[in-house]
Amino acid sequence: MKKRTKLKTALFLLAAATNMTYASESGVPPKKGQTPLDVLECFQRGFDSYEKRISKLEKDNQAQQRIIKEQDMLYKGMIVYNSVTNEAQGEANTVVFWQISYHDRFKVKGVPDLRFNYYNPTLYQKGAATYIDVVEDLEGKVAIMMKATAEGIDPKTMKMINPKFLEGDKGVFVSQFASGWASYDYDGDTFDTNCAKVFAKITQHYSNCWHYNLGSDADLPNPDWGPHLRSQKAHSLNLKTDGSKFTRVRRITRYVIF
Repeated sequence: MKKRTKLKTALFLLAAATNMTYASESGVPPKKGQTPLDVLECFQRGFDSYEKRISKLEKDNQAQQRIIKEQDMLYKGMIVYNSVTNEAQGEANTVVFWQISYHDRFKVKGVPDLRFNYYNPTLYQKGAATYIDVVEDLEGKVAIMMKATAEGIDPKTMKMINPKFLEGDKGVFVSQFASGWASYDYDGDTFDTNCAKVFAKITQHYSNCWHYNLGSDADLPNPDWGPHLRSQKAHSLNLKTDGSKFTRVRRITRYVIF
């Protein structure tokens, strides 16, 4: 016999054996004139209400744990880069921010704050470290895309030294970490043409070419937004998409932990 069936039977017997004349919203004591079945239904409504409340608390707790986990990464490590939508910054232009020349490849830009665009490539030069790529979807849900390690970066080619995949999406690891790098005036990716030139002159790590982009769309150029993620990847992370093949996202962040 299932637990709920046993519980219903016990409540039925309790109500049938009890002569209560007072009423309350919880069903105990029952209202005058209520049958045992009425009492049982009252209990059931109460249990259903508690189940809904517990379910909501569980969802809220899971969301809070994601926030805590990311805050923990922020406190333990540092931000290598953070790309946010134009919408989040008012008049700032995310596309222009990421149009970084080869000459400025190690130049720090912006403010180390998750609300703003930020780029600190000097952190790549500090030696062995763990890197974590995070994305925030259109509804504010955060997910880890990739976790990897590297022993540093080649200052000329901008390729990671001895990159190793740890967990997450292998495609993101290959495309945005372990392969190549390009700016509008330097072609160091693995594609037969310059990925940065093809995609709004956005400087970042590429293969051929990307699963996420810090400033460009791949469906139609959208200079009024900013970061994008391949929708197939977004779906695999249970993230909200905009219905296109390459969805807009609120934020893409790379952390480094030494």
